[in-house]
Amino acid sequence: MEMLITDRWSRPKSVVAQIPVFSWIYDTSSVNDITGYLEDAAAIQKKTGKKQIVQLVIYNLPERDCSSKAAAGELHLTTSAAGVTPYQKLLESAKSQIQKFPDIAVAIVLEPDSIGDLVASNSVAKCKNSAKAHKQLLSTAIATLQLPNVSLYLDGAHAGWLGDSLAPTAALLGEILQDARIYHRNATVRGLATNVSNYNGLGNQKEVGRDELKYIKALAPYLEKVGYPAHFIVVSLLLNHLVCIYSRDRGTAGPGPSWKPKGTPRRRRRMVQLQGNASNRCYDSHMLRTNMHISLKYAGFGLRPMVTTHPLVDAVVWVKPGGESDGTTDTSSSRFDTACTSPASYVPSPEAGDWHSVSPFSGAKRGDSN
Repeated sequence: MEMLITDRWSRPKSVVAQIPVFSWIYDTSSVNDITGYLEDAAAIQKKTGKKQIVQLVIYNLPERDCSSKAAAGELHLTTSAAGVTPYQKLLESAKSQIQKFPDIAVAIVLEPDSIGDLVASNSVAKCKNSAKAHKQLLSTAIATLQLPNVSLYLDGAHAGWLGDSLAPTAALLGEILQDARIYHRNATVRGLATNVSNYNGLGNQKEVGRDELKYIKALAPYLEKVGYPAHFIVVSLLLNHLVCIYSRDRGTAGPGPSWKPKGTPRRRRRMVQLQGNASNRCYDSHMLRTNMHISLKYAGFGLRPMVTTHPLVDAVVWVKPGGESDGTTDTSSSRFDTACTSPASYVPSPEAGDWHSVSPFSGAKRGDSN
């Protein structure tokens, strides 16, 4: 453990350790952790007088990750008792715990990948067979979690996944929200969370499928047309672009984004500019062609969480914890996916969600050390 303190990357590692990320409710057991998160936030809020926000991800749809295997969950749609009923109980448990802390704000990302799969994975039998249930359960989740201190963000996938399916994406989201109002007349959401487990830039990429700001701006009018709120939180956790900057001409700043984060210090503005460097495309195009996206060994930590002044972007956030594996490379595992062993992936890697002994330190090296 001495290396973690004395080696040259000790400062960026210590910085990363202090950056808030979302806590994942990934099975029927972890939902019981919500009270602890809320108690901690309440104690800090009372001590400091500063408002706290508890950040949660609910990620336990029956047959989740239907287009892949790496993050398959515990619930299934074989019977109601195997899937729908325990999921509804999970939602009720989350609601019950949050209700006890009305003074603590809670931001919830609902079911990453779910909208991406509903829109774009209908050719996959597992996704096609679970689509109806997923839509119903997302509507149920929205209706159940209608609490005054909760802001809900559904899955917005990312630019490379749904950037060419804007109208179908908006239509589906509008339908899910309308169906939620069957159960709760005034049901609403805050918006969408995008780029949760991906590596896109934000306002600094020429390729449309690699830039979340381009995607958000393009999607917003379609959302407004169907009555779905066009507000976004955008994930900036791991950015594969940075390896190119560090290995070639890191000091040359390219064009920054067209918006300025609120209260952003100089080091963050510089970080945004560096991501726009022309050299950062040396891996992008290759990864797009070959679908390399799991446990990338060329990744680095991205922009730190911050609120923004952009009319569509509420905040830049870290949702997926750095250091967790995206999927196992063990071919004997029931959750093995061939994408986990791409040339750009760490091999070996543990099961999705388990701690990866290498990736967080590599991410600290390739990220912003300020």
